Amino acid sequence: MNYLNADNADNADFKIKNIMNFRLLVTIIAIFIFSIHSYSQIKVSSDSIYEYIFGESQCRDFAEDYISTDSVFVGVKEIIFPIVETNNQKLNVFINDTIQNFIGINQVKRKFQKLNWNYSCILDKPSEFYAKYKIIFSNQEYFCLTIYINEYACCGANGSSHNLTPFTFDLKQKKILRLKDIIKENYFELINKIIREKIDDSYFESFYTIDYTTCFVEIYPDKVRIYYENSTSRGQNRNIDFEFEKYPDLFKKSFLTRIIKK
Repeated sequence: MNYLNADNADNADFKIKNIMNFRLLVTIIAIFIFSIHSYSQIKVSSDSIYEYIFGESQCRDFAEDYISTDSVFVGVKEIIFPIVETNNQKLNVFINDTIQNFIGINQVKRKFQKLNWNYSCILDKPSEFYAKYKIIFSNQEYFCLTIYINEYACCGANGSSHNLTPFTFDLKQKKILRLKDIIKENYFELINKIIREKIDDSYFESFYTIDYTTCFVEIYPDKVRIYYENSTSRGQNRNIDFEFEKYPDLFKKSFLTRIIKK
């Protein structure tokens, strides 16, 4: 009888251990599944910041009481920027700090409500800085958005720039993706050849090479786009698309496998 009780006790312990092991296995699987999808739940909200610098009017055809030290804008800065939120706080800090530092939000000295403004004459035209963004691609591996910055010179001067800068964040590695991360090394020179073939603008005759170690990429479900400029680009950057189907051997398999995940 004692042997039977001992056997029953051993069986009970065995069942309890099996149940505990099963629960542990389920927990591990749940954690694994959560870790896979933890970055796919990306939330993006927009915020804005405005800075207006006032100064004296340069026009001389107005009454003297109009001319004062706070009569016109001499500088306008209007920025619309994203606030990215994932399930990883360190990743959130990395993404948001990268974007905000690039746009220069931390350099804004005074914050205003958005104002309706106009200038009375060309000499009163302020320097202008506008920034906005667009989300390009997002899955559980990558998050891509592009920053658009337009700048204009003051006082009617003939000077402006219009630039696009993509940021593709590798969510698992917590880094910004660059051309060298996705292109096979033996194809770097082919990249330059493709760009030269597609340049049909005489202003870009001086193009020499893309720096694949620093060049940011803009990714889509079916292609990668890069932007470039040089000393003759007159403040604007151009883009070249590399479609996956057209250049199947160009990209690293590790990159293509991760980008096509749903």
